[in-house]
Amino acid sequence: MHIDNSTKSPIFNDGSEAVAAGYATDNLVDYSSYYNYLLNEDYNFIVMGGQMDAQDGMISQYLWMKQLLNVTQEFWEQDRKIYHLNNGSVGGYYQEEGKFTLMSVPKAGHFIPFFFYDSAAEVLDDIIKNGSLTCRDCKVNQIMCDAIKTNDSRGVCKDNGKLQCDAGYVGADCTNKVLM
Repeated sequence: MHIDNSTKSPIFNDGSEAVAAGYATDNLVDYSSYYNYLLNEDYNFIVMGGQMDAQDGMISQYLWMKQLLNVTQEFWEQDRKIYHLNNGSVGGYYQEEGKFTLMSVPKAGHFIPFFFYDSAAEVLDDIIKNGSLTCRDCKVNQIMCDAIKTNDSRGVCKDNGKLQCDAGYVGADCTNKVLM
C-alpha cells in the first residue's frame, strides 16, 4: 500500500486510532446470529471479504467464522475454488456449502474497492441468476500440483494440493531420491 504520500485524512496506518474511532460503534459486534439464521433457513447468501481485511488478511475473518458459524468441518477443509471473471481475471477464491458461499477478494481491504465494482456486480449476478457461482476450471489444489509437478516428479497429486511422493522420493516436487 502506498500510504506514505496519502492525501486522505486521516492517513491510514497500521492500528490507526482515527480509523478505530470511526468504527468504534461497530467494532467487535457479534453478527454471527444473523449469519446462522441465514444458514439455518437455507437462504442463498455470500460473504465477500478482502484478502487484506482487518490487517491480518482474510484469515481473521475465517477464524471468527470457523468458531461461530453453523457449517461443517468439511466446509473449512474443502478445496477453495478460483472464480474467474468473464474477462479471464481472478475475481476471488471461494468455498461453498449448501447455499452459503465465502469468498476472498484479491487486492481488496475491508471493503471491495470502487474499481472492482464490475467484478463485484458480476459475482452477485452469478449468485442471483444461478444460485451459486459458476466454476470454470477453478480447482486450486490441482493447479498447485500442476505447478509443482515436473517431468522428473515421482508422486501423485492429493486433494490437499501437495504431491504424495512415491517410495524412495521426497521433496515438494518429489524429485529428490532418498539416500540410504
